[in-house]
Amino acid sequence: MRINRSFAILTFLIVALIAAAENNNLSVGIKAGAAYYTTDAEAKSQFGPSLGLTVNYSCLWRIGYSPVQMGLMTGLGAAWSQTGLNMEWQTQYTNIDYLGRRMQYTQQGVSVQKDRQLQFEVPLMYALSIAGFRLNIGPQFMLVLPRSYSVSLNDMNSQVDFLDYGVTLIDDAIAGKLPADRLTQTGKTLTPTLNLNLSLQVGYEFSLNDQHALGLMAYFDYGLWNNYTNATPTNRIVDVAPITNASTEVPEVTIYDLNTAFVNKVNYLSFGLRFYWNMSWDLNRMRGGHRAPRRGRVQR
Repeated sequence: MRINRSFAILTFLIVALIAAAENNNLSVGIKAGAAYYTTDAEAKSQFGPSLGLTVNYSCLWRIGYSPVQMGLMTGLGAAWSQTGLNMEWQTQYTNIDYLGRRMQYTQQGVSVQKDRQLQFEVPLMYALSIAGFRLNIGPQFMLVLPRSYSVSLNDMNSQVDFLDYGVTLIDDAIAGKLPADRLTQTGKTLTPTLNLNLSLQVGYEFSLNDQHALGLMAYFDYGLWNNYTNATPTNRIVDVAPITNASTEVPEVTIYDLNTAFVNKVNYLSFGLRFYWNMSWDLNRMRGGHRAPRRGRVQR
C-alpha cells in the first residue's frame, strides 16, 4: 500500500512538473566516441570505440524575459563499447600432489585483453539553454551488463620446481605449458554492475522551425562509483591443478581473464559527440495560456 501511494505521489509530481514547464523538449539521437576504464590492478587500460542511441526529455523554465532557460533533463540511453587491458604479470604458487610432493609453479607472460559491453544509461541532470547554446551537467546512472572478453597470452613461460627432489621442469606440460590453441580464450566476466557517473554535455542547437531543431553536443562521462567487487581474486592467470591420482599424467590447467585474476575495482570514462533531433512544445500555449515568447529550446 505504501509503495502504491509513493508511486502515485511521484507520478503526480512528474505530471505537475511537465505541466508547469515553460518549455518541454523531446530529443532522439545517436552518439559515437571512445570508452575507457581504469582498475586497481597494475594493468594498462586501452581506449576503444563506443556507439549508442539516446532518448531524452527536458523541462525548462524561462528566467524573466531573458533568453535564459533552466530546468531538468532525464532520459534513457543504450550504448555498446569496447575497451582493453594489457598487463605483464608474474605469479608463483605451490601445490601438493596425491603423493605429498610439493610443486612450486612460477609463471610469467603478457595478457592482451579486449572487453565488449552493453550498457544502459539514465541521466538526471541540470539543463541550461541560452538561445542555441546547450549545457547539461549532473549525475548519470549506468547499468553495465556482463562483459564478454577475449584474451591472448603472449611470451608465456612456466616452470615447476619439485621442492622435495630439487628437480625443475621448464615449459613442460606438467609445468602448465599451454598448446597454441589455448593461448587465446573467450568468455564472460563481471556480473551486472551499477555505476554512478558525473556527466557533462555541451553543444549547440540549430533551429529548423518553431518546434524542431537539430543539435550537436560533446559529452564527457566520468565514473565516480562502481559496485563491482571481486571477493575472491585468483591472483593468477594460469592455474595448474594438483595431480590427484596416478592415472593423471598431465594436470588440468585453467586460464583466467585479467578481471577475475587481479581486478577489484572498476571506474569508467567515455567521451564523444552526440547528434540529435529535438522537438519542443509549450503546454501552456497549447491550452491558450499566456507566457513570455520563446526564444530558444533546450534539447535533450
